[in-house]
Amino acid sequence: LALGRATFGVGEARSFNGDWEGAATSFEEAVPLLRRAGDPTWLANAVASLGDMKLRRGDAAGAVPLIDEAIAIFRTRDDACGVGYALRDRANAALAQGDHALAVQLFVESIAAGGEIGDQLIALDAAAGLAVVALALGPAKPAARLLGAVEAAKEASGFWRPDIPDHLARIASARAALGEEAFAAAFEGGRAVPPARVAAEAIAVADGLAGTAAPAKEPSAAERAGLTTREVDVLRLLAEGRSDPEIAATLYLSPRTVQWHVANIFRKVGLRSRTAVAAHAARNGLV
Repeated sequence: LALGRATFGVGEARSFNGDWEGAATSFEEAVPLLRRAGDPTWLANAVASLGDMKLRRGDAAGAVPLIDEAIAIFRTRDDACGVGYALRDRANAALAQGDHALAVQLFVESIAAGGEIGDQLIALDAAAGLAVVALALGPAKPAARLLGAVEAAKEASGFWRPDIPDHLARIASARAALGEEAFAAAFEGGRAVPPARVAAEAIAVADGLAGTAAPAKEPSAAERAGLTTREVDVLRLLAEGRSDPEIAATLYLSPRTVQWHVANIFRKVGLRSRTAVAAHAARNGLV
């Protein structure tokens, strides 16, 4: 275990200094050591970090199984922080593979995981990811506003450097899509959003992307109702009479995340009880 942790630490140091190749090598060495040691928390961190390095080097396909393994381990450990960051990375992998619908779903789940433990930085990273999805699909003005909100909130947190390459690339994309004047207006409008409201802004953008991000086909009843893929999964189990803990166990989600999805479903269908929602779902073909 000690050797695995030390090797993982070298990978983290290399990653912090921008040495993706060296970091990936260290993480690749650490993973089998930590797997043999049988420490799930350290193993989850190592496979998540290796997945992140593969993603940064353009190997999204190689990153996906590693990040998925990390998410599964973090969930069994009830590690909402680990889940939140790993979901963000998995969403970025989906985005790199052109699966915008999955990226939206996972960024939203990352925001929910961050909200469970009050970790605003998780939510801000996921919000920035949603802005990238919006830029990819066309609505550049809400993307620019969201980027402004994320920047201001990160500045307020005290853990922020304005020269981060990913941030600069997002800003450049939004500016190019909108033109200087429209970009400045939207971005500055976003900077005026209170940090506590950024997650809500991001969810509003995600809701607006729900139809746009879906494949080009006749929308289902659930899609017409604005339900995400994960919300349909939750609704199906809810309609079967499952409790929130049972839904959480089936979908490998935390109970708090399930509660968050259920609240969103209630809001979107305009009903307030599980019985009414189940009947509405059956009557309207939502599941």
